[in-house]
Amino acid sequence: MNTIFQDEFERTEFTDEIHGILGRILILSTRYDNHCKTFGRIFKYKEQILLSSLLPSVEREVVYEKVSSDFRNLNRAIQSLPIYKTEDISHILDKARISRNDLIHTVSLGLEGLLELTEKQQLDDILKNIETLLRDLIKGDVIISACLSAHNRDPILKSFFEKSYEDKIVNWVMKRFET
Repeated sequence: MNTIFQDEFERTEFTDEIHGILGRILILSTRYDNHCKTFGRIFKYKEQILLSSLLPSVEREVVYEKVSSDFRNLNRAIQSLPIYKTEDISHILDKARISRNDLIHTVSLGLEGLLELTEKQQLDDILKNIETLLRDLIKGDVIISACLSAHNRDPILKSFFEKSYEDKIVNWVMKRFET
């Protein structure tokens, strides 16, 4: 039997719940990634618009493409942010980035098969690790979302910074419907 190829295609309610958790994690991770890159681009685009008004349109397009390509990497996008200069905030944003990378690239390794065969303690440890990483991601996303909201002059409710908001997101991602 070849163990490299995916050969377990049975779906159960239990595995669909775990895979649903991974899907919701992907949604939040992508959101954080996109918000960081968008926030980083805002300042560069404004700067480039001012400078490029002196350039011919062909050269302007090159400048805009460069700005877009500069922010394809999440780490560079985060480090370019004006708020990154604050040590406490940079620590939260970096921790969220590392958690996002773990959630997307590492957490799901080995979870493609029939999870009913996984020992309960092992699965509990995986879910506990996911929740820890998720909470770090949420803290970073709250900061970036608040910055984008402030930039757009949208209201920012105090409740977004409370643990209850974090708990709502964690419950949305992690809550399973086992009987």
